[in-house]
Amino acid sequence: MSLQGRLRELGLPEVLQLLAANRKSGVLLLESARVARCAAVHVQQGSVVNATAWNADAAPVTLPARTADDAEAVEAVLHEVLLWRDGTFRFALADERVPVSAPVRIPIEPFLMDAAQRAAIWTRIQDRVPHARVVPALADLQPQQLPLLRLAPAQWEIFTRVDGQRDLVQLAASMGRSLMDVAEQVYDLIGVGMLTVHEGPVARRPAADVTDEDSLFDPAASGVTAPAEFPRRRVAPWAATPVASQAVEPSLSQGEAPSRPARVDAAALCRLGDEAARRGDFAGAMTHWNEALRVPEPFADAPRVREALALTTQLHALLHP
Repeated sequence: MSLQGRLRELGLPEVLQLLAANRKSGVLLLESARVARCAAVHVQQGSVVNATAWNADAAPVTLPARTADDAEAVEAVLHEVLLWRDGTFRFALADERVPVSAPVRIPIEPFLMDAAQRAAIWTRIQDRVPHARVVPALADLQPQQLPLLRLAPAQWEIFTRVDGQRDLVQLAASMGRSLMDVAEQVYDLIGVGMLTVHEGPVARRPAADVTDEDSLFDPAASGVTAPAEFPRRRVAPWAATPVASQAVEPSLSQGEAPSRPARVDAAALCRLGDEAARRGDFAGAMTHWNEALRVPEPFADAPRVREALALTTQLHALLHP
């Protein structure tokens, strides 16, 4: 059974249904340039028994060994790739004469019914959260622009975990929560002006190396798979997207001057800001941190200071509307 093509013409649900109806065994290889991700799905007699996904700029991995406890991890990969609307696929047929038992076995039809319910949620939130690989970040607002609101504990947890670098999948994994729950909460936080989202690192290839979206993806020819039909290393230059933005510096009362070292030292200013934050002096903490960021010489603590500034600015505004 030869099966290959583009996801925009034959969606992944239809591809999986074909494999299930014909009780096929093999590996389905997928690549989406839009989200810069690749995946491999192992199908055995029409059921999914393994799946893995990786960033297109990373070294691909072979399908990992699974235990019965890994069904949720396999389902997470399937839910991710079902969101891909653009990309290419190729099914590598396996020897169906060799009976192989698998600890994980996910029937395709019931799984697709559950995925359809998830798709309805994505349809509702896609105007703000278009897919699972967008990266949530703190909204760049001045304190006086922040709304006075009450966040649920689940929303506070997400708000404090957002770092402008992890996408929704990574954020959900770090919190031990479902992707759909995190996506819906991020959708609500965007609606109240607390968060924004941007695309994660996407392939930026030289013009001569860009693959035509309408050309058929050949995993073996492009180096994604080895002759044995499993992924091997594929190297390409990718550019990361800058994320952190500097918070607005609060003004001090007339006559008030922050204590600071005689010589401008970023590390000392950071310590002064940390001490002020521990005392609850958020305005003083933000002043010291902002001064540290203005020091011309780079310092290792700058990313933490920017994150602390963004969080403290918004907390200060919520406590002092």
